[in-house]
Amino acid sequence: MKNLTHIAIIISALSTSNSAYATEIYKCIDENAQISFSFSVCSSVDTVAREKHVGMTFEEQMDQLEIIDKEISRLNRQFRDLKLEEEYSLQSAEGIQAERQIRKDYEKPTHDLLDRLFMEKEKRGQLMEGSIALLSQPHS
Repeated sequence: MKNLTHIAIIISALSTSNSAYATEIYKCIDENAQISFSFSVCSSVDTVAREKHVGMTFEEQMDQLEIIDKEISRLNRQFRDLKLEEEYSLQSAEGIQAERQIRKDYEKPTHDLLDRLFMEKEKRGQLMEGSIALLSQPHS
C-alpha cells in the first residue's frame, strides 16, 4: 500500500510538471519570406497559409481544393493499378532473377507516382490552411 501511495505521488508530480511545458508553437513568415517559429502569436498577419493564398476568396479556394482532390484520387487509382500490374507480373515471373528485374522495372514509376501524390497532398494541406485562415479572419 505504501508503494502505491509513492507511485501515485510521483505520477501526480510528473503530470503537473509536464503541463507547465505544454504550449502552442506558431509558424511565422516575415516580409522577406523567412520562416520562424515562436511560442507566441506571430506579430505580423503573414502566416504561411495566408501568404500563399492572398486574394483568393473562400469559394475560389474550395474550387481549387476540388481540383486537387480529383487529382489525388486519379493518382491513387494510378498507383493502385500500377501495384496490381506489378503483382500480376510477379506471379507470372519465372525465377528469382525475373522477379528482381520486375521489381526494379516498377521501382521508378512507383517512386514517381508517390512523389506526385505527396506534392498534391502538400498543396491540399496549404490550401486548407489558407481556407482556415480566411475563415478565422474577423469580419468587418
